[in-house]
Amino acid sequence: MSREANEELDFNHILTVKTEPILLLRTYIFTTLAKKILVKEQTYFLKRKMDVMFPEAYVRAIQQALLLLNQDLLKTKAMMKERHMTANLKPEMKADRTFKYECYIEGKTIYTGGTSHRLKSEVMRYVVFYLNEAREKQL
Repeated sequence: MSREANEELDFNHILTVKTEPILLLRTYIFTTLAKKILVKEQTYFLKRKMDVMFPEAYVRAIQQALLLLNQDLLKTKAMMKERHMTANLKPEMKADRTFKYECYIEGKTIYTGGTSHRLKSEVMRYVVFYLNEAREKQL
């Protein structure tokens, strides 16, 4: 992640042998979902289904955010590969509207997830973070 990402999304104070893979998995899930949202937003805009006051700046911001996000996603994937982690991005949905993601690491399965509201707010936090980073890079 970029320097600013490490400052805002700093989890170093809670890293242990048990928590690091889960935080890495959550980062991978949230950045992947944030990327899907930004790509969908860009596609929606390019199909002229939304009006924006400054279209050039809007498209540039989304493209810059996607570039920054892709860089961080590649770093996350590389870290996961080093740790022999494979994640399943299709969550298991339970009756109480919670989602459970699983990841395989060295023969073990770890799980993470949460309520749909909590996951949505975390993913949107990532989207806003990358859009703000893109805006700062443009200034």
